[in-house]
Amino acid sequence: MISHNFDAIKYEFTSKNTQNIFECAKKTPQKTCLWGIVPHAPLHFGYDKTILGLKALQHAGLNISVILADWHALLSYGLSAEQAHLRANTYKHYLSDVCGLKARYILGSNFQLTENYSQLLMHASRVVTNAQIKKSLPVHVLKKLDKEGHYVSVSLFHMMQTVDPIHLSADYVYGDDGQQKVYKLGETMWKKLSEIKGLTISYEPFSSLSKSYPETIYISHGCDINGMSLKNSTSKTRISIHEKDEGLEEKVKKMFAPPASLGTKKQKNALLEYFKFSVFPWNDKPVIITDGKTQKSKTFQTYAAFEKAYLSGEIHPSDCKIALFAALKIRIQKTQDIMAGSILSWVDLDRV
Repeated sequence: MISHNFDAIKYEFTSKNTQNIFECAKKTPQKTCLWGIVPHAPLHFGYDKTILGLKALQHAGLNISVILADWHALLSYGLSAEQAHLRANTYKHYLSDVCGLKARYILGSNFQLTENYSQLLMHASRVVTNAQIKKSLPVHVLKKLDKEGHYVSVSLFHMMQTVDPIHLSADYVYGDDGQQKVYKLGETMWKKLSEIKGLTISYEPFSSLSKSYPETIYISHGCDINGMSLKNSTSKTRISIHEKDEGLEEKVKKMFAPPASLGTKKQKNALLEYFKFSVFPWNDKPVIITDGKTQKSKTFQTYAAFEKAYLSGEIHPSDCKIALFAALKIRIQKTQDIMAGSILSWVDLDRV
């Protein structure tokens, strides 16, 4: 197993309380951090930053729990229960056996249909308005709803996301920047419930309304090959773990890779982002960049050294893309070897 250096990933956390959380985790270990993921689309390297963030929190002393939200996939993406369950198992296999994320994996369907959970969800619905739910939705979701209609299942999905951390007694809840609104709604919901006089529910997570809503930890979005936020990406702009060589090569060639430090807050240097989060942290061998003209090579043990050379013009984007293709090709092959073909049973390879 590769020994990660988590210094770089700490700078990707956007929560103001992050440093304090890392310090508290070391002093009071065994606290639980909850992350939820909806298993609906083919897995891709855009998840790398989020996964590394989880591993950094785990390394600091937190216990990680992962909700594989199969019911959310059913509600929001029109999957059957069998399809959602199959994809959830695939995600677990990838996160645990490929990425090495040793966590407590929880199927949403194992607790979201229970009587206790239903009580919590029903009471939460008493204090949250439709307008509040709509306000909490990400912009890209709202655009989709404007086209297809706002189904009740979408509201239910987001209500479930607010109550999951309470039902599972999490100390912290983790997500990307795009989830800030929904967990802010969860905090508001929990505060309003605590103000209802005489409200009593028998089971443990709900019996102590004086308990605070879990503290939130956010990490910045990853980017696609165009350097744009993943929340607006498509299968054509993401690099999946199912890519064939020709598809991978084409996407790497198209990757936004301006020379030196050119780039904006909105559009990141995708080439640097991929080396930072999808190559160096997962590779126990140095990265070698060979100059296409002189055939001279430079060897890099760390991303910091690589970035410095790139920004100074010592290495050229086109040469770096050749090295990136080789590194990601190896990762994809290792992934497919570990998962032994199980990832192909529901993936349309012509669309990734």
